Amino acid sequence: MKSIAIISILLFVGSYGFGQIVSDTVLLDSSVYIIGEMEDFNAKSHKVDTCDTGLDWDFVCLIDGSPWYGSDAGLFFPRNQLNKLVITIDGINIDLETAGMYNINFKKVLRKKQFSLVKSEFGYRLYAFFSDGAGTYTVHWKIVGNKSLREVISNDERYFEWQIRKELK
Repeated sequence: MKSIAIISILLFVGSYGFGQIVSDTVLLDSSVYIIGEMEDFNAKSHKVDTCDTGLDWDFVCLIDGSPWYGSDAGLFFPRNQLNKLVITIDGINIDLETAGMYNINFKKVLRKKQFSLVKSEFGYRLYAFFSDGAGTYTVHWKIVGNKSLREVISNDERYFEWQIRKELK
């Protein structure tokens, strides 16, 4: 009986895919959806650099040689990372840049309220925000045809104006 309980626990824990890639889909409307691939962060798979704050403590400032988002002060390693994000509009798949995007949220689950797609004169602009409770950041992509360009990735509050407009609708 004890071995059955242990096997059940291992199967339950294994189903959460520690270290495995998790995929999630968000439907924005009938012809637009976003697919993301996330996984737990493994520091051994990355080059992590620390920087001196000048205040007698260091912080994680670079991952794989680049700044990263998802932490207020970089005191800890990220918990998860966004490996891939694809938006599909009217059957056309468009890759979105995800470099430097960590701690997308606490459960590695995408939510519709994290995104806003706005039609523009050139195509679309996709706005998104990510947060695991600390280290909130926003990302803006310009989408033209079947291509995208990440225009903004920032934790600066002035880039969150799109959320205020969304809430007022």
